[in-house]
Amino acid sequence: ELKFHMADALRKMGRHGEAMAQARLVIEQNEDRELHDDAYWLLAQAAEEAGDFEAAREALRTLNRRFPRSPFIRDVRQKLRDLRTR
Repeated sequence: ELKFHMADALRKMGRHGEAMAQARLVIEQNEDRELHDDAYWLLAQAAEEAGDFEAAREALRTLNRRFPRSPFIRDVRQKLRDLRTR
């Protein structure tokens, strides 16, 4: 959970690459699957803000596929539509 909060803080500070790396660590190293959808959403946001639209789309697709009941799912699907043109 600490790594997730660090990733979120890094994203808010504009340090998107570091935020993406921390979010990936949360996904890879944390057994609490409830954090995984949060981490994928954060990863997608940081990637989009960094201009890495392919990484953003990949995170969103994974979130959509693995967590169809996520509270983010409506936003995920809208964001995927928005990113099709980027």
